[in-house]
Amino acid sequence: MRNRRNYLTWPVVMVLALLSLSNTDLASAQQATIRQATPTPASILRQMQAQTATKDIKNNPYYRPYQCGLRWSQGNEGLVGLAISIATDLGASPEDVMRIFSMITVESGWQSTARSPKGAVGLMQLTMPAIIDAAKHCGIGDVPPELTLDQIATDEIMNVYLGICYLSYAYSKAGDWDGALAVYNGGFRQLTRLRKNGKVATETKNYIRRVNNLMKSCRSGDALIEYYDKGGK
Repeated sequence: MRNRRNYLTWPVVMVLALLSLSNTDLASAQQATIRQATPTPASILRQMQAQTATKDIKNNPYYRPYQCGLRWSQGNEGLVGLAISIATDLGASPEDVMRIFSMITVESGWQSTARSPKGAVGLMQLTMPAIIDAAKHCGIGDVPPELTLDQIATDEIMNVYLGICYLSYAYSKAGDWDGALAVYNGGFRQLTRLRKNGKVATETKNYIRRVNNLMKSCRSGDALIEYYDKGGK
């Protein structure tokens, strides 16, 4: 993913708004800010919409990951469109989008209300330490103390944005995607274990396998249907 600085508009608008609010006004004003800051479809989506009329849509490199996202999210066009808009505005390639969509599928099953036993929340299952690292990596700075995990869970824009930032941060430290996935799932301890002897925790090993298998199934097209029907196991 390219390192760009002009993609900070939506989170910065939200964070600045949060900083200026009292705790009692936080929730309602945040929702108003989100509605105002909701991104318009990325240029790639506009291209796909135009290409649909000319039947050139399948030549678009983002068409396959977009279709995979629709299938894995049970046809949630709004959520997939939001995620691909954020990802492409962050400089994500088609392969990056495929990976991000695979991760969302494994992490939360495209359920923004998902919460893990360890307290990770939202579509990309973020914890507060990950959010802090992601915000610093993407140039947002310190996370306001008023910003809670519950807000990040229900704010799909912020959740996907910070999740992609954290994945980028993990990749910058690991240098390869399996290492980045190990960090994303199990922290830097799992990356150390992966580098030392290739043995990571069973949960992290299965996580990497599931994300990679989803990506393979998305690339193959026909295998996508078979994989999805098996429940992603």
